[in-house]
Amino acid sequence: MIKDLTRRDFIKNSALGFLAVNTVGILPEKVFAADNCTVKTRYGKFNGFLDENGVKTWLGIPFAQPPVGKLRWQAPQSLKPSNKSFDAKKFGYAAVQNTDPT
Repeated sequence: MIKDLTRRDFIKNSALGFLAVNTVGILPEKVFAADNCTVKTRYGKFNGFLDENGVKTWLGIPFAQPPVGKLRWQAPQSLKPSNKSFDAKKFGYAAVQNTDPT
């Protein structure tokens, strides 16, 4: 029986089967590949989170060294390799911007 199925029939039957199983409620509501949202890079370990849609998210990851001291008013300097752990669950500081009074 299975040998006689064409590719089109196989895809159609598979899709209908999945739809039937999902409609009955046998499959879990949300399926994630992994809950681990920690990524290790040469610049440190970044701890993220799963958002409400199940998307792995990392916020506030620095792209350069902070502009303090001698780095103030200079071009951005690359990050240095580190073994530090960063909490990447919220946005960093926003740049100061003038507001348009009009």
